[in-house]
Amino acid sequence: MLCECGCGKETKIARQTRTGRGWIKGQPLRFIAHHQMHGLKRWENDSGYILLYMPEHPSSTKGGCIREHVFICEKVLGKYLPIKAQVHHFNEIKSDNRNENLVICEDAFYHQLLHKRTVAIRETGNPNSRKCKICHEWMLAENPECRVRSLKNGTEIFSHVSCERESSLEYYYRKIKKSVVNG
Repeated sequence: MLCECGCGKETKIARQTRTGRGWIKGQPLRFIAHHQMHGLKRWENDSGYILLYMPEHPSSTKGGCIREHVFICEKVLGKYLPIKAQVHHFNEIKSDNRNENLVICEDAFYHQLLHKRTVAIRETGNPNSRKCKICHEWMLAENPECRVRSLKNGTEIFSHVSCERESSLEYYYRKIKKSVVNG
């Protein structure tokens, strides 16, 4: 069978069945590796991102692809993005790569913060709202009942003081009960 990309080359026989790739053991493959991109410069992947076939780009994958939103941001900046930089889609639609929908984040931590604030706005109308790690209710970070703990990796955990107290007491009682039983 000839490769379906139109190159005219003959494909190999599938050694195993892989339904996700459309392979059936003993039958010819539809494409030679990466030939499905032959002549195709832009397509959407399974995650919803638009990919560009640009094997000459320094941050392209082994298959020669780069995400379109990264390319657009680099074009606007006039240089490659820094290594730790990430691009955020303001409306959270991964295939919407208009300039006004893209925000360049200095690192993954800032990118995640934007996502948390977006969820907070959607749920409460206030970007400064945070979810209690214990009871999962929303609260304002400025609330005196709100306790914030910073982890070594820079993330923060929010909880109500009363939830922390109750959780600590439950832990303490379980520990006592376990020591009495094990005696």
